[in-house]
Amino acid sequence: MNIQYGLKNRLTFFGFGLLLITIGNALSIISDTGSGVWTAASINLSQATQLPINWTLLFVGTLIILLNQLLSKGVRLYHLLGELIFVFFFSNFIQFFVELLQLTEIPGLSFSFRVLVSIFGVILTCIGTSIYQRANILLYPTDGLTNSVRQRITNNSIVFAQGLVFLIPIVVIAASAYFNHHIYGVQVVTIFSCISNGTIIGISDKYIFPTLIHHMRYQLPNEANITADS
Repeated sequence: MNIQYGLKNRLTFFGFGLLLITIGNALSIISDTGSGVWTAASINLSQATQLPINWTLLFVGTLIILLNQLLSKGVRLYHLLGELIFVFFFSNFIQFFVELLQLTEIPGLSFSFRVLVSIFGVILTCIGTSIYQRANILLYPTDGLTNSVRQRITNNSIVFAQGLVFLIPIVVIAASAYFNHHIYGVQVVTIFSCISNGTIIGISDKYIFPTLIHHMRYQLPNEANITADS
């Protein structure tokens, strides 16, 4: 069933999806058993530069925004400003939830329980990503990059698109490790995230709020509009 949601409903889905993402990322960070690969990249960059995690999230997000603009072969002011504002608030919300959840008993749990908490965080992040993307308000820069790769290169396969895009944070982690002499935030749950992110997002597209579908149309350079349907 193709239901066209109004702006108010889409904003509600957008906000709910982002809430899940920020809580999921914070859970993975404080569990210290591995995070999603983008979060792990920001954690390692934070350790290398001694900057708070919200600042490194903001830095990485801004770099991806610039990359997206280069790929689009033209500056789209609405997307540029919207993504910059998005990244600013997103990074600070994650910092807020990290500080809040550090007051709980999660950091003191056994390793096995923290692994479960972190996996739950990754799943929450994937579900939130599925929901907020389908709300069609704004895309976080890394998700915008994944969608571009998904449309242009991988024949709409989210799994393959995620794999290609993940090469960027892997390079960031490796470069940071050169200065840190240690890799942070990369453990068993990072492997789970790399393997399962695309699959969980795809399943969420089908079974969580299934009437909320991708219907935003993207104008690619020298190409007709393409509908980003799941």
